[in-house]
Amino acid sequence: MSGCLHKHIDLFECSSVLEIGCGVGAQIRVLLRRFPHLNVTGVDISDKQIARAHSLLENEVASKKVKLQACPGSELSLPNDSFDAVYICFVLEHAPNPVDIILEAKRVLKKGGVIYCTEVLTMLFLSILRRQRSRSIGEFLMSASGKWAAIPISAYVCAM
Repeated sequence: MSGCLHKHIDLFECSSVLEIGCGVGAQIRVLLRRFPHLNVTGVDISDKQIARAHSLLENEVASKKVKLQACPGSELSLPNDSFDAVYICFVLEHAPNPVDIILEAKRVLKKGGVIYCTEVLTMLFLSILRRQRSRSIGEFLMSASGKWAAIPISAYVCAM
């Protein structure tokens, strides 16, 4: 699975990455193995998941490579223009208003940054896309992000 999720992600030129919906921190750990120079902030809506992430990433948090906080991805308590990249993995499909999460990602992204988004296209997520008046995940992400050239979004759909 990791090959599918991460093979197109290039964070070598980045120093700060935000993961929206970090859960227990598993993807943060994978990203830090591949890109050990990164400083990663992980947010998740669940206090319990953040507590588990603190356990899993105890050393990384202690060394200040990782910061974790509980908050909704649609209401980030983070400053504008603060991350080189945003990573969203299997989150939008669970959100009642996924566009709000993309808009928040765009707000905290530095100019020239990139959003990496990996989703599974379930029937529920497809119905959300239809409700958002988008015909495809690409149209959905582009409608939320604005101009494609200003905010590059790499979207990967993994067949499960």
